[in-house]
Amino acid sequence: MDQNNHLLQRSQSLQQQRHALPIWRCRETIKKEVQSNQFLVLVGETGSGKTTQIPQFLNETGLYTHFIRSRSDRRRKLLMIGVVQPRRVAAVSVAKRVSDEIGSNVGSIVGYSVRFEERYKLGETRIKYLTGGMLLREALIDPMLSNYSIIILDEAHERTAQFDILLGIVKNIAFQRPLVSDQQMTVQYPPMRVIVMSATLEAEKFAQYLNKAEILHVKGRQHPVEIYNTVSTQPDYLDSLVTTIMQIHKEDPQIEDETVELNKQQGNQKIRKGDIIAFLTGQEDIELAQILLKKRIEESLDTIEASEDDANQKKSLNEQESQGSKSRNETSIKNKSKKLKKMEILPLYAALPFEQQQLVFIPPEQEDDQSVTSGLNIRRVILSTNIAEASVTVPGISFVVDSGLSKMKHHMPISCIDILRVEQIS
Repeated sequence: MDQNNHLLQRSQSLQQQRHALPIWRCRETIKKEVQSNQFLVLVGETGSGKTTQIPQFLNETGLYTHFIRSRSDRRRKLLMIGVVQPRRVAAVSVAKRVSDEIGSNVGSIVGYSVRFEERYKLGETRIKYLTGGMLLREALIDPMLSNYSIIILDEAHERTAQFDILLGIVKNIAFQRPLVSDQQMTVQYPPMRVIVMSATLEAEKFAQYLNKAEILHVKGRQHPVEIYNTVSTQPDYLDSLVTTIMQIHKEDPQIEDETVELNKQQGNQKIRKGDIIAFLTGQEDIELAQILLKKRIEESLDTIEASEDDANQKKSLNEQESQGSKSRNETSIKNKSKKLKKMEILPLYAALPFEQQQLVFIPPEQEDDQSVTSGLNIRRVILSTNIAEASVTVPGISFVVDSGLSKMKHHMPISCIDILRVEQIS
């Protein structure tokens, strides 16, 4: 019974979060635009909810169900809405989120397809999140992409070579449908609709390329942000980044103090806040930062333990004093020790095994007997590359520490190879 109540409360919470998204107000407008236009360019600001909500809006229109007509039979076929994501971790995490919102298991109504892993069922799955490479592979086997009625290309601003090729392929398929002929029979497919989405996009150029497509703008949801910059360039950015993380961890209140209740109906359910995400250039920097951060924590704990020993010695010398006159330093030391003992460090980069990537989306393990505060007294520090910059929402993040550097791909014309070079992001 308690589990059913928990599931019901979670479902209500997810629906309330959906309705609070800015894109919810444009729900009917988006449906009408997609139904009346074969191509659509949608510019949705960060936090608008376009990645999770638009496929669900389109699913409600019924555009995924069509007849496929041939000379021999007339059969009903359930087509899918394909949502192309630039990275594996984004495709999987968003698919799980949308499955929770719909109230189904991953692989049934909502599925995903990434390298080395697929969870979807033809004839049952309506929304399918996948990477660009997987859709290209499907196009080689099925040139008409006959299992899809709508293709959504998300994060179009990244403009990789793979994305440009895929955009050209789906454009040609959209023009070739609905009539395709071969030697045996004539098969009539439903029209394919193509949607290009991004938060920052040169919409006019894409609209011109897609046969003067309609452009739809959706406002985002802004949150108050305080920005702090270093006065000068740091000679050792990795050491500075670790120092900044430790400074936040020591000076900011504990995780329990930053939690808030969702609403009256949900009782004691709370939202995580206070976690830290730091952006670095690659796997090597992340692994080194992990080592440095763990070393700093151990050094801080050793210092605090030494201070506690000194405080205990002073206390033993003053046994005759009243208990109410405890020093503030002693209380401060205990509070610092409590905070520093509760830090979880998680890496996040493309080469990391899939199971370890998913750890950043799972709440920390419970350390006490109160289920409603499970993991709330643990501060997470996520060390990530730029794969977490777009399409991925990591829960509980309150602090972002950016190194200001990123690995950019460059082509060497003499050797005809591509290299990754660390450069400033701006």
